[in-house]
Formats: sequence, C-alpha cells, structure tokens
Amino acid sequence: MGVRKMKKLLASLVLLTSTFVFAANKEAPSVKVEAFTVTNDVVTISKKYPATIKAEKSVNIIARVSGALQNRYFEEGSFVKKGQKLYKIEQRTYQANIDSSRAALNSAKSLLVKATNDWKRYKKLYEQKSISASQKDEYYYNYQNALANTKNAEAALTNAKIQYGYTQIKAPMDGIISTTLLNVGNYVNANTVLTTITKVDPVYVEFSLPQTDLGKYLSHIKSKEVKFSMNCQNECIVGGTLKYISPILDSSTDTLLLRTEFPNKDNKVIVGQFTNINVENIAIPGVISIPEIAIMQNGGASVVYVIDDKSTVQIRPVVLTGENTQTGVVISSGLKSGEKIVLSNIAKLRPNSKVQIVEGKK
Repeated sequence: MGVRKMKKLLASLVLLTSTFVFAANKEAPSVKVEAFTVTNDVVTISKKYPATIKAEKSVNIIARVSGALQNRYFEEGSFVKKGQKLYKIEQRTYQANIDSSRAALNSAKSLLVKATNDWKRYKKLYEQKSISASQKDEYYYNYQNALANTKNAEAALTNAKIQYGYTQIKAPMDGIISTTLLNVGNYVNANTVLTTITKVDPVYVEFSLPQTDLGKYLSHIKSKEVKFSMNCQNECIVGGTLKYISPILDSSTDTLLLRTEFPNKDNKVIVGQFTNINVENIAIPGVISIPEIAIMQNGGASVVYVIDDKSTVQIRPVVLTGENTQTGVVISSGLKSGEKIVLSNIAKLRPNSKVQIVEGKK
C-alpha cells in the first residue's frame, strides 16, 4: 500500500471515530407524550352486582267448590286481565241449592208474618189481662224464633249464591297465566290448584350488597341519588327504583338483600332470569381516578409512568380498587394530587426517558 493511500485511511478512521464519540455523548431525543394531571376530587362511579329477576306477585288460582270442570276460557301463557273468566265448574248442584234456600226463606218469612201477628194480638190481650204472663211469653218466644229462622234462611241463601259464584273462576289480577293443571271434564275438588297467574309488570330485581361495600355505598343508595339499570338479553333496561332494604344482614353470606323495581310493559324481562344490576351515579369524595390507558401490567402489578420535575419518567406501582368512573379507574394508593402521568407513546419509554408533554389532560 502506498504512503498516500495510508494517509487517506488514517484520516477516514479518525473521522469515523470522532463521529461515534459525538454520537455517544449526544442525548437521546425527548419522546413526545400526552400527560394526565392527577387530582383528588369527587368522582362518580358505578358498581355491578349479580341479580335475580322476580315477579312482584304470583297467585295460585284455586277452586273454591267441587264439581266437574266444564269450560276453560284462556290460552296458556297468554296475558289475562283482572276479572277475566278463566274456568267454569258445573253449576246445576249450586243452582239447586239456591232454589232450595230461596224456598226455605219464603217459608220462614211466612211463619214470621204469622208469629208477628200472633205476638201483637196476644200482647194486647195480656195488657187487657185476658191471658196469663206465661201465654204471652210463649207467643213472644214463637215470634223471636220465627225471626231467627228467617235470618238463618237469608244467610243460607246468601251462602248458596256465594257457592254458585265460585263456579265461575275469574282472574284476581292482571298477569301472565301458566299452563292448566286440570283439563275440561275432570272432577275438581275444593282447594285444588288449577293454574297460576304471575304479575310481570313491574318486576323485582333483587341483589345482595357485600358487607365490604356497606360502609362505602349503602348511604348513597339510600339517598336515592343513584340510578339503577340492568342488562337483559343484550339490552340495557333503565328506570329501576329502590323498593326494599333488608333490615338484617345474612350471616351465612355476609350480604344485605336489596330489591329494586323495573317497568316491564313490553314483557322483555323474563321472571326467574339471572342478570347483572348496575348501580350508577355513586358520588365518592376524595378519590383519585386515572385513565385506564395509562396503566401497564408488570409482573402482576399495575404500574404507571410518572413524569418528574426534570421531564424524565419513572415507573410507579399503583393499587386499583376495581371501581370504574366515567373517566377511568379508581386507585387507592401510588399517586398524589398534582403529579403527572403518561398517557401516550408508553411503548417507546424506559425508566429515566426524557419526555416532552405535547398535550395535557385533566
């Protein structure tokens, strides 16, 4: 190799070495990030609990009298209205009882008329001292006995009419009627259950509040500031109202029973379903809530990047409560009010990375 070529090679090596030294001493460029300023404020959270949908009322339709089942007037599973005819039990026996009781009443009234006239007549004779006191008492007794017999006959006729009325079985309320347990032609004994009517509008949705949540949320629920909704058949149904809070904690589950009421005019909600009830608009003071996108998972722990006063970032573990707000998630420890955390370009960062805040969120 010539002397001239050697000089050129040495010059190139010196230049390349200088470039590497310069690059090594040069700081990495700042990463542009969006930041969120932590605040200690009143936040609105929502809670979700498993729940069961129950009927407000369910009534067994029971035969009050015995007899052959003559007619059924409804379709199984249909909606029936209060007062609507459901069944008819054979009526001839009960009509005969009415006729017999009416005849007995007419006879008793006739005897009462005679006894009344006799009593009036013999009362005057006694006042005229034409008969003895014992004779007067006898006619008075006959009058009182006839009067009592007439009242008994009236009661018997009333009872016969009531029994006859029981042969027409009607719906005691609005609701969905279930399948019939006895078909037309069967003999029905008194006190036999024939079917059931379930009131499905509104419905009750019952859920249990864990003991750990009592102190935090029960007072808010009682204040009626919260809103209730439930998830049913991929639809969110709103408009729930609190109807009942159990006065006793269930010691076997450490939970407190609560009952809400939801409208169900279109019968979308099916009684007996399991669902989730959402308790919304719970206002909790003195809480730190941060956007969920700021949180990373590191070895099973939740961490965030905190921006210090030198515009460098450090990893900070945070403890999540599991509660959600309209803006993010609630944390119980790890951050203080006024600190800034990174929201974007998190994958480009390492501990001690320099950052440049381009847009802050509060």
